[in-house]
Amino acid sequence: MKRLSFTTNLATGQLELLSNLEITFDVPLRKFDSAGIRLTDEKFNDLHPAQFLLDSLKKKLTVTSNWKPGTKYNLIAAKEFAEDTLGQKLLKIDTLPFQTKAETDYGSLRIRFTNLDLSKNPVLLFIQSDKIKMSRPLTNRTFFEKLVQPGEYELRILYDDNKNGVWDPGEFFKKHKQPEKVVPIRAKLNVRANWDNETNINM
Repeated sequence: MKRLSFTTNLATGQLELLSNLEITFDVPLRKFDSAGIRLTDEKFNDLHPAQFLLDSLKKKLTVTSNWKPGTKYNLIAAKEFAEDTLGQKLLKIDTLPFQTKAETDYGSLRIRFTNLDLSKNPVLLFIQSDKIKMSRPLTNRTFFEKLVQPGEYELRILYDDNKNGVWDPGEFFKKHKQPEKVVPIRAKLNVRANWDNETNINM
């Protein structure tokens, strides 16, 4: 009998502090019992609260908890906790050990803006490989985030006219409404781990 197969979003057994644990099954599930899963500390004491949410496609299980930095956890799954549409399940009780990253794996970031028009509902976008990695509405001219993934980012400012937090392309032919304006910031930002990263940006 083939074993229930899945992948996780753990990198070398570590969970990002800014993420939840995600388990993606190769084949959709037809049976799932959250009572058959336990989240424990390294001494196998049950942790509460812990939530186990299966998505609508029955392929991704998200485990949420109050993750603490640099802490060891175990996810323990009973043999009968899940069965996919091919009839595959675990062959025995399975334990997935992992550890959350430490705060020192991240960098703090402070950006001071000058000439930023707060009346236009600016949203700061962090871009890597043309993908938005983080977005934060700016309510004053100093931005601070305690835990930021290290790396190099392009920064852009979205002027969010309707305050929905995302870029809207506009409806010119229906309402003569222009797309929301996005302004690129020339200098790239390099966030270093275990470092108080600070920069000034003149708009």
